[in-house]
Formats: sequence, structure tokens, C-alpha cells
Amino acid sequence: MYPFISLKKYICINKLHGIIDQQTLDPQGNTLINKRICIKNNKNQSFVNIDAEHDFKGMSRDILKYDCTLEPIKLVRNEK
Repeated sequence: MYPFISLKKYICINKLHGIIDQQTLDPQGNTLINKRICIKNNKNQSFVNIDAEHDFKGMSRDILKYDCTLEPIKLVRNEK
């Protein structure tokens, strides 16, 4: 597991702004369906939502919000 303090230091030094793009949210503040991140079958892996926008005060290990399914990406072929 990576030391969390290093990640926090990196993010603070680089002053990331706009962690959550407001254009990806509905009027209630939920992520639009086509903008979600879905995580499935994440066995033997760890997960944390670091909430960098709020100085890491809202960290969560609850993966249920990300347990979803998206439409498969369509294959595009470049035929010349």
C-alpha cells in the first residue's frame, strides 16, 4: 500500500483546482449517469475516495457508490 501522506503532499503542492467538474453533476449534486466511474470485481484491491477538494476531510472507503455498470464502449475501426 502506498503511503497516503505522500499523495496528500503531492496534491497540495500542485494546487489542483476544480477536483469535481460541476458540469458533470445534476441539479441535486449527483454525478450524471454518463459521467460516473464504475468499479466492479475489485477483489484483493483497496479503494479510497480521498476528497482532495475538501482537504481530505471527507475520505471514504465505501465503494458502493461506484458499484455500477456502464454501457460498453463501441469499437471504432480506422479503415484506410
